[in-house]
Amino acid sequence: MSDALTIAAVFTGDGLALRQPSLDKLRGAFGAGETLALEVQAIRSMESHRHYFAALRNLWSNLPERLASAPYAQSPETLRKHALLATGFVGQVDVIDCGKAATAERIAAAFRSAPGDYCVADARGPIVTRSYARSQSVRAMGRRDFQRSKSAVLDWCEALVTGGAA
Repeated sequence: MSDALTIAAVFTGDGLALRQPSLDKLRGAFGAGETLALEVQAIRSMESHRHYFAALRNLWSNLPERLASAPYAQSPETLRKHALLATGFVGQVDVIDCGKAATAERIAAAFRSAPGDYCVADARGPIVTRSYARSQSVRAMGRRDFQRSKSAVLDWCEALVTGGAA
């Protein structure tokens, strides 16, 4: 059995009150008197999560016709990832020296058209920079960062739909 497990608790102002299923998990995994190190993370609202993805689908379905062929306009997911990048929520970035500008252009184009995870790839001289959006999973992004990224993404997409961004 792993020593790591997820428990739910409520902060009472004076301490933590464990929910019954969590208390049962702890009793099954550890002995009385054992010292545990806890990493505390606020639980994100699933209502906020559902609102976010519904709003994204709505914004995507209302993109102007002139943007229909844009790489990020292929699905609500590609729109979300592009908006994350555009608003500074960048995850992994790869920088590749291709030796020549022409090679860099070909490599960047191949990255942009490759199936799989959406990325933005740019060639500047012999250098290709490939960027992926930061993950918004519950594990990768806490409540505050999720709320900041959600607001930034929805604002950016709204501006795109109304003609204020590109």
